[in-house]
Amino acid sequence: MIRSIWAAVAALALIAAPAPAYADIPQHLIDALARLTPYHTPPESLSGASAASIQSWREAAAADAPADEVRRLAAFAARDAFRAGDDAAAAEAAAAVASAPSAPAASVADAALVIALTNFRRDAASEPALAAALSQASAASPEFRSETARQLALAHMRRDQQAEALAHWRTAEDAARNMGRQTYHFELALLGRAASHGYSNQLAEGLAALQTLMDRMQAEIARLNAVREISPGENIYAQALAWRAAFRLDPRSDYIEVPGYVQVGSASIDSLGQQICRGRFVMRPAPHFPLGAQLYRLRGVAVLRLSTDANGQVIHAEAVAAVPATPAFSRVSLSVAPRWRYVPARDLGADETPCRLQSEGQLAAWSFH
Repeated sequence: MIRSIWAAVAALALIAAPAPAYADIPQHLIDALARLTPYHTPPESLSGASAASIQSWREAAAADAPADEVRRLAAFAARDAFRAGDDAAAAEAAAAVASAPSAPAASVADAALVIALTNFRRDAASEPALAAALSQASAASPEFRSETARQLALAHMRRDQQAEALAHWRTAEDAARNMGRQTYHFELALLGRAASHGYSNQLAEGLAALQTLMDRMQAEIARLNAVREISPGENIYAQALAWRAAFRLDPRSDYIEVPGYVQVGSASIDSLGQQICRGRFVMRPAPHFPLGAQLYRLRGVAVLRLSTDANGQVIHAEAVAAVPATPAFSRVSLSVAPRWRYVPARDLGADETPCRLQSEGQLAAWSFH
C-alpha cells in the first residue's frame, strides 16, 4: 500500500502549485520520521542545559582543574550540545574527551560517535565513517548507539534499501531497550521499523511494532499536557496512530477499517489529575474527500489534536500527523473540526461518574478511502 500511494501522490503533485519534484515525493514520510525528537525535554531547555555544560567545561579547562574533572565535564558538554543540535560545540567537546589521557573506553566510544554523528549531519557523504564508528562502539552508551543506528536506518530508507534499514532499526531497538524512559529512542526505533516494514509490504510485522510502541506509551498518553503545544511523546504517538491506520487501509490487510472515524487518543486524566469523560468525538460534518485524491484513488489518514471547552465543543484543532505526508487530508479535516463535539459516554447510554469535558490535546484520526 505504501508504495502504491507514492504514484498517486506524485501525480497529484503534478497538478498542484507549487509542487515538489517527483523524486522528492517518497521522502516526505521519511522526513517526518527524521524530524521526531527522542528527547522529553523542550528544545529551549536542551539549549539551556547545553550552554551551562559548555560553560562549566570551559571554565574548568581555563582554571587548570584536574584532568579527569575537565574530561568528565567535556563529556557532559558533548552530550548536551549534541542533544541541543549545537554540532560545533559537541564536536569540539567530544574531541577534547577523545584526546584526554587515560579516558575510559566508554567515554572515548561516545566521543567517537558524537564526532561521527555531527560530521554526518553536516555531510551525508560521511555515512561510511558513521557506520564504521558504530561497528567499533560496543562500549558506547545506549543513547548514542541507538541514535547512530537510527540515522543510518533513515539514510538507507531514503535509498529504498529496506533490508539494511530494518537491520539498523533493530540495532537501534536493541541498544535502547534497557534505557527505561530516559529518552524516546526505543519508541522511535519501533516506529521507524514499522515504516520500513510498510515500505517492504510486511504489514503484520509493521502493525506488531506499532502495537508494541502504543502499548508502551499508553500510560504516558493517558495524562494530557495542560498546554496547547504538542509534546515530543504525543508527536510520536500521533505518527504511530497515522501509520497504523494507513496499514489498515491496505486491501491486503486483515484489519481493514471502515471509512471515516478511526480512533480517539486514550487520554483519561488531565494534567491536574481530574477525570476526563469517557466518550467519543461526534465528527460531523465529515471531511469531504479531496477531489484530487479521488481522481488518483489516493488513500490516507489525518491525525488531529483537538481541544474542547466545558461543553465538549472543539475550540482548537491542529494537524499533527498524516500518511501520506500530503496536506490535502489534513486541510479538509481542519476545515470542519471546529464543528465537532466530544460526547461523554453517559450521552451514549452508559453510566459515567462526574468528569470533565474540557480538555487539551485529544488525538483523533480520520481515514480517507
